[in-house]
Amino acid sequence: MRWARDRDLPVRRMPGGKQGTVFAYRVELDAWAHRPDAAAGEGPAPAPARPAAAEAAHGSDPGTGRRRGAAAGPLLTATLVLAAGAAALLWPVPAPRPRTVLPRDPATARAFVEARDLWARRTGADLDRAVALLDGVTRREPGFAPAHAALADAWLLKREYGITAGAAPFDRAERAARAALRLDPDAAGAIRALGFIAYWRDGDPARARAGFEHALRLAPDDAQTHFWYANFLADTGADARAQQAYDRAQLLAPGLAAVRVERAYADWLAGRDARARDALAALARQYPSDANLHLCLAWIAMGRGDAMAYARETALVARLRRDPELLARAAAVSGVASGGPAAVARAVVEQQRLELAANPDWGRQTPAFFASSLGQRDALLRLLREAEAHGERWYSAGILRRMAARWRGDAAVTALLTAVRRRSVPGA
Repeated sequence: MRWARDRDLPVRRMPGGKQGTVFAYRVELDAWAHRPDAAAGEGPAPAPARPAAAEAAHGSDPGTGRRRGAAAGPLLTATLVLAAGAAALLWPVPAPRPRTVLPRDPATARAFVEARDLWARRTGADLDRAVALLDGVTRREPGFAPAHAALADAWLLKREYGITAGAAPFDRAERAARAALRLDPDAAGAIRALGFIAYWRDGDPARARAGFEHALRLAPDDAQTHFWYANFLADTGADARAQQAYDRAQLLAPGLAAVRVERAYADWLAGRDARARDALAALARQYPSDANLHLCLAWIAMGRGDAMAYARETALVARLRRDPELLARAAAVSGVASGGPAAVARAVVEQQRLELAANPDWGRQTPAFFASSLGQRDALLRLLREAEAHGERWYSAGILRRMAARWRGDAAVTALLTAVRRRSVPGA
């Protein structure tokens, strides 16, 4: 407690309880241990930890190394001493460059911590507030690289969760990430953000993979990087590697609903339909207000050609996100529901056509998938020919696999799908 107060030891307090329990992140302890002022302070330095051999001679438990009957306090103190003074012995990783973990101004530091907490909650209101706080932090301490990287994260989640549509969130995230890298070329969060942008905006899987893997080399225990890398791998068809990355993300961020939702969706991309539906149905009971979960259910419904279920799920997504444009589109589809599935299917495909006309840079893979799933061959052929003429290359392996299976034996569709399909993703 004294080191946290007097020497900025980066410990975090667990809420509630009577003991005042704290925890710390390894990367923050490493950075703190290598600060020039980490050992500064008044009073004598704590005694070094007792070597393991001496501990055993005094009656330690051979399974845990803890002295029989000893209190936990000295053990915790010894652990912190080792973390501060001998990190290289505990964790065989290269010593990081000294970094500022938090802004120096206490009020700015509190705003930064609050913003990161809001970002982790992943709701529209929380992400809006996180962006506002991080904008303030970057203005007050423009040289604090983590705030710029965190701002990139926040804008990308606003895009991913449909809170802010179009290209603007990607552009703002890229500006923030590059600002972080100008201040700190090894800012892993900023490199991860650029990897995300490279794939989901620019359609460049090779650059995306390089970015994610470089970020993991710099920060191997970053849950968000493992999570986004898993999503990238799942989308490009590298299922086994995606499952390993999801495992790592879940171990590092246990209980995070977003990872479980995306992992279930990855099961569907890999062809494990029943498993995906069961997992998402269970998650929907646990997290009924998760809009992204219902968006996944909408795509799964579309994959089986169920336009009515797709319309129900997207209407729910619109209400949960309180998105006026999405609400208007959902209302338009609901207005033709009395005409049955065929009328709903025509309305859904027409909406996709209008959206593509308004956003031509988005590519034609999504409307083509919709037309394919709903059996609208003429619309599918038109979209495929346009995609080929514009030099589009589609990467979503699970989506393409379903389209190919739906039209197996149709020479015209198969030839065009082959033309626009990217053969492989380098290194995936």
